Amino acid sequence: MNKEKSAVDRPSKRKFLGFTFYTASEGYDIRIHDKSLKRLKKKIKYVTSRSYSISIDEWTRRRLRMCIWKQWKKPKTKIKNLISFGIQKSKAYEWGNTRKGYWRIANSLFCLEL
Repeated sequence: MNKEKSAVDRPSKRKFLGFTFYTASEGYDIRIHDKSLKRLKKKIKYVTSRSYSISIDEWTRRRLRMCIWKQWKKPKTKIKNLISFGIQKSKAYEWGNTRKGYWRIANSLFCLEL
């Protein structure tokens, strides 16, 4: 055991595997620790380094949609994956063959339907 990391304290004051406990009406509940959440946001910003004047959550979701769209690369793969998400074949074909950029398509209607 690591003496520096090991301690006995109230659950709400300790961090375990990136999570912490907080007092709820029926005892304790679990949530992501503030430090872990800050580190995640910092990493997402680093990986998707662009600035845009929208809320962090909205921007993060759009950036992640853009990264996924970029990974699919070929129109055939895009169409197949869109159909697997329940998009109609005609719409999947239309969006899969679009020439719009990754950032623009990540904010289009089809992404909002997913």
